[in-house]
Amino acid sequence: NPNSISSNTVNKLALDSRGNLWIATQRGGLDLLDLKKNQFTHYVHSDDDTGSISDNNVKTVFEDAEHNIWAGTSSGGLNRLNKGTNTFTRFAHDDANMQTISGNTVSCIFEDKTHRIWVGTLGNGLNLFDPQKGSFIRYQHDEKNGNSVAGINILSLNDDDEGNLWVGVENAGISIFKKGTGKFYNYQHDEIDNNSLNGNSIYSIYCDRLGNMWLGAFSGGINLFKRSTKSFNHYTHNDAPNSLSNNFV
Repeated sequence: NPNSISSNTVNKLALDSRGNLWIATQRGGLDLLDLKKNQFTHYVHSDDDTGSISDNNVKTVFEDAEHNIWAGTSSGGLNRLNKGTNTFTRFAHDDANMQTISGNTVSCIFEDKTHRIWVGTLGNGLNLFDPQKGSFIRYQHDEKNGNSVAGINILSLNDDDEGNLWVGVENAGISIFKKGTGKFYNYQHDEIDNNSLNGNSIYSIYCDRLGNMWLGAFSGGINLFKRSTKSFNHYTHNDAPNSLSNNFV
């Protein structure tokens, strides 16, 4: 049925400014569902069409403030849908060009409060997109630099109400890119510190209206970072009926 979803394995959903639903699928490309008409449009890769999406394994989808649709793929890098032509511009890694995206496995896309587009990858760190040049600035882990991003696998992105970028990293905790410093400040789980991060793989980040940051950790439950105390409170599953239902957040 051409008017059905292209794959039953869905990696990400995004509701755009027109009320349409974008669906990032595994092996089925990118789907657009017009919720008013209940009608699907499918965007799939074609070897013969350089304007098609670069890969049918779509890991994430995002709409920016200018209503551009971005799609990150498992092996084809980053894609931006051109509204006028309904074709994609591809941004792929090139070993010979340091201004290309750092890797082709794109895990997350985020637009900060100053409308900069950040792109996280699996295996190759973080990227900042320069829309004027169509190029990228890379932020990668450096074991010799304690103020570099904490790891190579980026899982989640968000910013706080002060404009700092929070970066969830696999097995490396949270990296905070402090506005105006060019430095990352890293927080990880410490077994002897009950106020430290309660898990080192951060899959979700949310800023509430009070400026507190909520972090979802793989096997660590929820971490609440209160700006007033600069420490973490934990919400985890236990035998109590009013506890968190599961620690995999």
